[in-house]
Parts: sequence; structure tokens; C-alpha cells
Amino acid sequence: MRQLDTALGGQVAVVEDYAAQGVTPEAELQAVMQRKTEQVARVQAAWDELAALLQGKAGQARYCQGSGAAIHSQLTKANVPGPENVLSALVGWIGEPERVKVLREVFGV
Repeated sequence: MRQLDTALGGQVAVVEDYAAQGVTPEAELQAVMQRKTEQVARVQAAWDELAALLQGKAGQARYCQGSGAAIHSQLTKANVPGPENVLSALVGWIGEPERVKVLREVFGV
């Protein structure tokens, strides 16, 4: 019986709190939905920006094959950014040509 009284007391407190604030549960839910919608829009904008960067609007993509010396020569001839570009980075995937085929397709090289 005591647990029932405690549970009912908790429910009454919630109802009285809504009444004191002048807010309905529906309005509170609507505000949460609005905040979540705005959050999703921000995440979507960040994703779109990242996708644009990966689609060639910035940066370079190269496909090189051969020995280490051959790849060095190809990168040197390709005029890729060097140490003078402090915000540049190089990412390399190493593997047999048929195994990196999907990466070539994704990056359009």
C-alpha cells in the first residue's frame, strides 16, 4: 500500500509541476521534437559538407602503383602538396590492384 501511495504521490507531483509551469506535456514534447529536428539539420549539414570535401571540391586523389621508388616518382611528378602546406595530409591504401578497386571507384581515380 505504501508503494502505491508513493507512486501516486509522484504522479500528482508531476501533474502539479506542469500546472505550476503553465506547460502541458504536449508542449514540452513539441519543444523536444523541435530541438531534435534542429540537431538533425546541423548533423546533416556537417555530413553534406564532409561529403562535398570528399568528392573533389577540395583536395586531390591519385592512384599510384609500382615499387616504393616508382610511387615516389609518381607523387613527385604529380605536384602533390608538400611540407610547405602545413594543413596537408597524405592517406595511402596499399594492396593488390583488384583489392583497392572499390577505393578507386569511390574516389574517382
